Amino acid sequence: MTGTLGENDCEISCRRRENRASSLARIDDDEEKNEEGSSGDTTDENYGLHSTGVVIDPIENTLADQNHGGDDVKERRLSRRISRRTVRSWKYEKYTLPSSTYTLIITEKIFSLPFLVGLIALGMSLTMLIIVMISELDDGSNRNPLGVPAGVEITCRIAQYLGVIIGVLMESEIPLALEILGQECEQLQLGRMPFNRVRVIVSCIMRLCVGTLFLFTLFLVVIQEGSALDIFFDMLALEFVENIDVIIYELCKRGFFGKELRIACLKTYQYDAPLIKHKIDKNNRTYKSGRILRLIIRTIYYVEMALMLGFLTFVVVNQNRGQYRCNSILVRFGDEAWEGAWVHHGEGVEPEDRLLIYSHFNGIYVETGTKERRPRYIEHNKEDGEKFRVTHPAEISYCDAIEAWVFRH
Repeated sequence: MTGTLGENDCEISCRRRENRASSLARIDDDEEKNEEGSSGDTTDENYGLHSTGVVIDPIENTLADQNHGGDDVKERRLSRRISRRTVRSWKYEKYTLPSSTYTLIITEKIFSLPFLVGLIALGMSLTMLIIVMISELDDGSNRNPLGVPAGVEITCRIAQYLGVIIGVLMESEIPLALEILGQECEQLQLGRMPFNRVRVIVSCIMRLCVGTLFLFTLFLVVIQEGSALDIFFDMLALEFVENIDVIIYELCKRGFFGKELRIACLKTYQYDAPLIKHKIDKNNRTYKSGRILRLIIRTIYYVEMALMLGFLTFVVVNQNRGQYRCNSILVRFGDEAWEGAWVHHGEGVEPEDRLLIYSHFNGIYVETGTKERRPRYIEHNKEDGEKFRVTHPAEISYCDAIEAWVFRH
C-alpha cells in the first residue's frame, strides 16, 4: 500500500528529528558538565546548595516534547528526582566554626592574647552561673532543698511552663558542642585533623558544662519565683550570662580591645566537606555517621525539653498536694491585750464583753485540712503539743473576701 506524505506529516517528522537532535545535544552538554564537575562542585541555583549534575533520560524528553499535554507531569517527576538528590547535598557543604570566644580556644596559639580572652570569657560565664545557682540553693531547707514556694497563682504557673520551653529554645551551647563534636568525628573517619583535636574536645566539654549549668539554674529560678515578671526577667538575665562569649567576641571583632584581637576575630575557620565526589554513596561510613550524629543531637534536644517539663510537672503536683507547705507554725502574739472585746459563744447566746489577752493563744498551730483552697491551722495543747480534748482551739485560716489571713477563736 503506497501513499504520499502530506505537508503536515513532513512537518511532524521534521519536528521529531529536531527534538531528538536537541535532546542528544542536551545530553552531551550534561556529560561535559559532569566531567568538569569531577574536579569541583557545581552550584544549583534553584536550591542554593552545591549539588551534582543530573542525567536526563533522552527517551523521556522526546516523549515529553511530542506530547505537550504531559509536560507538567514530566517536570514534576524530574523536580522530585532532583530534590531527592539535592536533599543530601549538605555533605558537600563546609561547616564554619561559630563566632564565639570558644573558637579562639580552638584556633589560636595557647600563649596568645586571643586564647587568653577565650579563657576569660569562659571563666566569666561559669563563675556567674555558679554564683546564681548557689544563691538559689541557699533559699532551700532540709525539708525543701530547692526552696519551692508552697503555692503560686495560675498566671505564674503558666509563666513557669512558658519559661521552661523558651529557655530550652534559647539554650545554644549544648547543640553547638554536639555539632562540632560530630564534625570532628567525621574528620577523624576521613583521616583529617584540621584543628587540634584535644582543644576541640576541651572546648566542646566547656560548652556542655555552661549549657547544663544554664538549664539547671533556669529550672531553679522558674520553680522558686512567685510572679510571672520575675520569671521572665530572670530568664533574660541568665541568657545574657550564657551569651557573654558572643558579646565579647563581637566587641573584639569591632576593634574595641585592640588590633590583635580584631584580626583574630575577623578570621573564619571551616571544616572541609565530608564528601567531595559527585555521586553520594549511602553505604559510605561518613554518610551513616552523619545521620546518626544528627539524630543524636535532635534526640538530646527533645530529651532536654521533656526532662525540664517533667521535673516542673513533678514540682507542681507536689505543690498541689501541700508537699512544700509548713505542717505546723509557732505563733507568738506578744503581751498585748484587747479590752472590751465582744465574744460570741454561739447562736442564741448574747455576746459577752471580755478582756482578750493575746498571749493566751501563743503556741503551736498544726495544719488540719484546707479552707478556700488554703491550709487551715488549728491550735494545739501548749504542754504536750497534742489536740485539745475539751477546750475549743483557736484557728488561723485565709479569707478570700478580705484577701488576708484571719485569726479566730
